Amino acid sequence: CSSPRRCILVDFVDPGGAERQVSVSQLYGTLLSLRLAQCGNSELPVLVVWYGPDSPSELESSFPEFSFVVRRSYAEEVNRLAPGSGAWVRARGPVLSAFVSLQAFSLVELDQLLYLRPGTDGQGARAIFESQAADASFELAGLLPPGSEAVLQALSLPCCSGQRLPSLRAFLLKRREWVKLSYWASEMLQLWLRLFADLPFPVEASEESREALAAHCGLA
Repeated sequence: CSSPRRCILVDFVDPGGAERQVSVSQLYGTLLSLRLAQCGNSELPVLVVWYGPDSPSELESSFPEFSFVVRRSYAEEVNRLAPGSGAWVRARGPVLSAFVSLQAFSLVELDQLLYLRPGTDGQGARAIFESQAADASFELAGLLPPGSEAVLQALSLPCCSGQRLPSLRAFLLKRREWVKLSYWASEMLQLWLRLFADLPFPVEASEESREALAAHCGLA
C-alpha cells in the first residue's frame, strides 16, 4: 500500500520590536530540530507559514529543504475571520495562530498534518505520526483555570472536575480534520473576544489561559 501523505506545519507571527530576535531564534531552533530528525524531504515535507511585513529570506537560505508561505499581517488575517478582532490581536498578541494558520491547508489533500509552535522540539515528529490513532490528537496541558466553569455553563458546554486544557504547542490531525478546525478558527476568535466582554471570566486571567480556554470551548 502507498505511504500516508504527511506534512508538518510551523507558523510564525513576527512580533516586531525587541521581541523579534527571540521569536526568530525559537523558530530557528524548531526548524533545526526538524532537520536533525530528517524532516523536510519529499517523504515528510515541512511548511512554514510566516506572518509579517518582511520576507524570511535568511531562514529560507538556511533551510532550503523547507517551504515558506508569506501571508499578510496576522492582525489582518484574524480580522478577516472575525471582524473586529484585529485591533485586539495587535494589542494582546497572536492568539490562536495554530488554528488560523490551518487556512493555508483547506484545499490540500493529506492523510496527516502535524502542527508545531516555534520553540517546540521537532525531533520526535516521526514518532508522533506513527503513535496517534485519533483524528485529532492534542496533548493535555494544565487544568481549566479558575472561572472556567462559569464560562462553560454560560455556553452550555460540558463541565466536570479534572478537565484539562489542550496544549497548543503541538497536535496531530488526520482525515482532513484540519479543514474542520480551520472553519472553527473564527468561532474560537469570537469566543476569545467574549472572554473580555460578556462571558464571566476573571479580568486578571493570563493571556495563555484565555487562549487555551477559547480553544477548549471551540473544540468542545
